[in-house]
Amino acid sequence: MALKDDLPSLVEHYKNNNPTLEHNHALFQIYEGDLLTYVLADLRAQLSEKSYDQVKHRVAPINILKRIISKLSNLYSKPPKRVLLGGNDRDQELLEFYQDSFEINSSMGISNEFFNLFKNCALEPFLQNGVPKLRVVPSDRFLVYSDDPVNPLSVTHFIKIMGRKKRADKTVDVLYVYTDEEFLIIDSEGEIFTDLMVSMELDGLNSYGKIPFVYVNRSKHDLIPTIDTDTITMTKLIPVLLSDINFAVMFQSFSIIYGIDLDEENLKFAPNAFWRFKSDPSRPDSTPSIGVIKPEVDTDKVLNLLQAQISLWLHSRNIRPGAIGQLTADSAASGVAKIIDEMDTSEDRQKQIAYFVEAECRLWDLVFNSLHPVWFRDLEFEMKMKPTIGLKVVTKFPEQRPMVDESKMLDDQIKKIEKGLESPRGALKALNPDWTDSELDAKLVEISQFNLIEMDSLTSEATPFQ
Repeated sequence: MALKDDLPSLVEHYKNNNPTLEHNHALFQIYEGDLLTYVLADLRAQLSEKSYDQVKHRVAPINILKRIISKLSNLYSKPPKRVLLGGNDRDQELLEFYQDSFEINSSMGISNEFFNLFKNCALEPFLQNGVPKLRVVPSDRFLVYSDDPVNPLSVTHFIKIMGRKKRADKTVDVLYVYTDEEFLIIDSEGEIFTDLMVSMELDGLNSYGKIPFVYVNRSKHDLIPTIDTDTITMTKLIPVLLSDINFAVMFQSFSIIYGIDLDEENLKFAPNAFWRFKSDPSRPDSTPSIGVIKPEVDTDKVLNLLQAQISLWLHSRNIRPGAIGQLTADSAASGVAKIIDEMDTSEDRQKQIAYFVEAECRLWDLVFNSLHPVWFRDLEFEMKMKPTIGLKVVTKFPEQRPMVDESKMLDDQIKKIEKGLESPRGALKALNPDWTDSELDAKLVEISQFNLIEMDSLTSEATPFQ
């Protein structure tokens, strides 16, 4: 079936998934730093107009989403190793060229963040002035579609959203639609932008012979993963609760002064003022008095409620938060920070490895076997080297371990050596579990040589006994 025959289904699919795109857009904006807009919108909906006008100046837009995503997305903080299967030295040179040009670990680190933020992401290799680049597409700017009757999780159509454009008397979305064989530019009503395709010298064919994107999906059941509604809700709730506390503290800071049977016209607020109270002669029972009402808010209880909700949320995300005891008004900032800093994400990160091993396998297959043969013909493209047919790359990640105190680990290994329970080699392996035998041997030789130099230096500087 031709791509133009699929357009009605694709347009319907696009419209049906607009709520997901809008949700992902809000998530992206918050992650990029615009949390305040969404917190203010929630406060406006929950408070009276007068209360909102007062609280909006005391909003605490503390964005813990960035910190949580950062802790979950450390697969590329220590670069993985990429091994060629069936290649030669020239293929290795080509792989290194693409790794440098793509800034592969940095780009894939971003994809890891988006994977945890949206539960999916898309990788787009492209050519810019003859130089290969790798772009990570946020999940508010693309959609995938499948009409595969055997595997509905297999992407058969890729839709990239390219902004909006005025057409006739209305504004429409511009959509780039890819299949392995075809490429069309359409609007959100399903009409083809024929003039635009002509101006870009596009004939409707996909010259790569393959969709030029790699789709990474966390869901094993749905082509487009179900959105996590708790992510935005909890990200907004935390600053809303903190803003509530700030709002309450504002009124707690000002006492209400009241008077009974007083002539308030003679009262002046000043540090050196003296107030003289007299009873009203016409009212023998009257007794002038003045009092103060001091509002009080149980801030500590609200903060502990906040702590409990953060901890429960993190547990629901398969994250073990740091244990800190009870929060108080004095320890709130450091306490919440400690919950995030000390949370253990190693189990979740270990599960992510399988997704990115597969994603990189498909990325390198797309680059070497589909994109490179086309880019090779570009006059500006400098790497005129052909890869071995069927070249494959396997990516090996280090094991994701729980956060540990390195100084404590070092002390433990030193004690084991002193007690005769461990050898220097075993201690070095425990401290650097990813090192190969040759790396361990080289380091032991280096340490041995360093110790000899130190001993020679001490011997030469020693003063002989007279």
